[in-house]
Parts: sequence; structure tokens; C-alpha cells
Amino acid sequence: MRARPLLFAAASIAFAVLLGLPARAATPADQTLVISEADGSYRLSVPVSRVVMTIPRAGLEVVKDPSFGGAASPRYFHLEDKARGIIVSGWFEPAESYKGVESFWKGETDSWKRNRLPKPRNVSIERIDKWDVILYDMKVPDGSNTHVRGEWMDLGTWIDVHISVTTAEPIDRARATAKGVLGGIRISQAP
Repeated sequence: MRARPLLFAAASIAFAVLLGLPARAATPADQTLVISEADGSYRLSVPVSRVVMTIPRAGLEVVKDPSFGGAASPRYFHLEDKARGIIVSGWFEPAESYKGVESFWKGETDSWKRNRLPKPRNVSIERIDKWDVILYDMKVPDGSNTHVRGEWMDLGTWIDVHISVTTAEPIDRARATAKGVLGGIRISQAP
């Protein structure tokens, strides 16, 4: 029975080392996303990481729904502005998990093919500020549905942000809204 605590402690230390932190036994709480609110923004951080992401509230509400695919991860987040059709979700991971935007996108689309999901349209990969960004649209019966996948890697942490906008507006306006949400996100070093 003694091996399990030692194994957990070793895994916790390895995670901390991957994030560039001093080697100490990280606890599950150290590896769990914390969302706080101040000055009209959400502040997202994982204690074991050295990165803080700030997202303007601007109508977004925190959604805690275990039925969402990524909700099993203790570092997953999901925010929604139902009135404007905006969803911002994603997670924090160790930098070593990120193999580049092309590899990430291939993994995503391969998974969609296996699950027989529709193919994305108007796909482009860009660099916006320090984000590796994948832009794409999905066909919906009425209106527009656009997505921005932003990949940020710094200070030993990879942040994946998925912004989705579903609206009656034309696709170019929906995409401008999604890019505006990404542009409002700030990444900083934890104090």
C-alpha cells in the first residue's frame, strides 16, 4: 500500500519539473485550475504553473458541466455568453505536451474523422501575437459558426483556448468577434 503515495508524489514532482517549478511534491489542488474574478475579468491559473490567463468577463459566465468532453481534466475551463453565442473553453497543460500547431490540428481533425464529424471549412493557420491560431468555420442550418483555436506556450505551460461564435451575422463578422475575444485575452507570469 505504501507504493501508491510514493508513485503519486513522484508523478507530482515530475509535473512540477515539466512546468519549470522547484521540485516539491505537488498536490492535486496544485494541479487544478483556479478561476477568480476581479476588475471585470476572469483570472485563470493552475497553482503549479507560472502562467496566469486573464479573460475580460464581457458577458461570459463560468459553466461547470461534467458532460463537456474536456471537463474530466482538472485544468479545463468553459465560459459562455449565451446571448451573443460565444463559448470560450480550453485547458492548461505542461509545455512538453504541445508538439506544434500542425500536429495538434492533425490530431483534432483525425479524431473528428474517426467520429464522423463534419469537416471544417475555410481553415487557416496563423500567428496572432504570441498565439498559434487555427481559424475554421462549420456549416450550420441558419447563421454562422466560426472557431478560433489558440495555442500559447510559455514558461513551461501550454494553454489551449477554443473560441466558438454562433450567430445570425455573416461569417466575417462572426470571425471578427471570435478574433476580438482572443485579442482581449492576456497572459502573464504568476506572481
